[in-house]
Amino acid sequence: MAPRRRDKGTGSIYRDPERGGWKGELRLEGRRRPYVRRGKTRAEVVDKLNRLRREHAAGTLALDQRVTVAEVVTRYVERTVPNRKRGELSPSSLYLYSWASKHIIAELGTTRAANLTRRNVEDALDRLAVELGRSALVKIRRVLIAALEDAVAERALPYNVARTAQLPTTLKRLTSKRSLTPEAARRLLEALEDEPNGALFAVMLRLGLRPGEAMGLYWDQVRDRTLTVSRAVQLDHGRPAVVDQLKTSASARTLDMPDDLVAMLERHRKRQAEARLAAATWIHPDLVFASPRGGVLSPSNVRKHLAAVCDRAGVFVDEDGTERPPRPNELRHSCASLLSDMGVPNEQIADLLGHTTTRMVDETYRHRLRPTVAAARDHDWRQAAN
Repeated sequence: MAPRRRDKGTGSIYRDPERGGWKGELRLEGRRRPYVRRGKTRAEVVDKLNRLRREHAAGTLALDQRVTVAEVVTRYVERTVPNRKRGELSPSSLYLYSWASKHIIAELGTTRAANLTRRNVEDALDRLAVELGRSALVKIRRVLIAALEDAVAERALPYNVARTAQLPTTLKRLTSKRSLTPEAARRLLEALEDEPNGALFAVMLRLGLRPGEAMGLYWDQVRDRTLTVSRAVQLDHGRPAVVDQLKTSASARTLDMPDDLVAMLERHRKRQAEARLAAATWIHPDLVFASPRGGVLSPSNVRKHLAAVCDRAGVFVDEDGTERPPRPNELRHSCASLLSDMGVPNEQIADLLGHTTTRMVDETYRHRLRPTVAAARDHDWRQAAN
């Protein structure tokens, strides 16, 4: 039966010869193909078409209701992500987006994006929580939100349901960073003196370098008692590699080294030269800190090495009443906190860490080291002259 003609813009309704019942088609601005709705009765189809018109008028209707979550996420990762930060995202960041997208597609890929609900997203996060921790789920949820937001901007979706999705309540909370006390920091420096690659951790602690920045140092960056930060080790598809790219443009900096660190690096240079002569092969002759065969250090091995050194030296940080070895990035936190405790202005600490403002020092890197606060005692405003 030929479709029954209706007024322009109201769509057409006719009997469905294939499935039985009734079928309606509605063409709306911004979409080539008509929306199709079916029902057992003509009145049911009329109601569905009217609902489509209302959603379209309110801006809550997806223009393409067939696109899947996999298509949305894939387009975001392959088209939008590579253009972020003017196309200068690090390999490790690109790998993170790719890693997160694989988990999203595995859980939600076949779901039509227009039909995705907050409950769908939360159920997927619950399933992933069986094997992944909070930090991983936070990253996955963040990538899903960004991908759906990109689809909203393209008018492929009316709104982003992942924005209000909550993480599982059974997850352990993220552990906050800690700082070494002055006494613990001194003990660690002593323990690092004869440790292979011990100067790596001393550089982080004394100069506040990020672990990747310290691991990516070349010998041509250490000269005239200064150290220049211009490279870093980042994960490229899960493997560590040295790249000529730092976390931010402000991270490139040249730092004056304290005398004890200069001497420690000289001793490390001599030990490394002896190791190179004894080794059958040495992969990367330019690296200041390398594996026993001269390769790029693995971040996981660096974490294990620091934990072992701290265990032997009895150097720990306190986390909610429990002692544990510091993590490599916490040496950067310790550098900022120790300098702040000595009265160094936050502006100078920010310059040392490679930040353009003091916000990160104020909010993230500076930790209070003393058990009591003596500001009111040491600065008695009653004694100030009128």
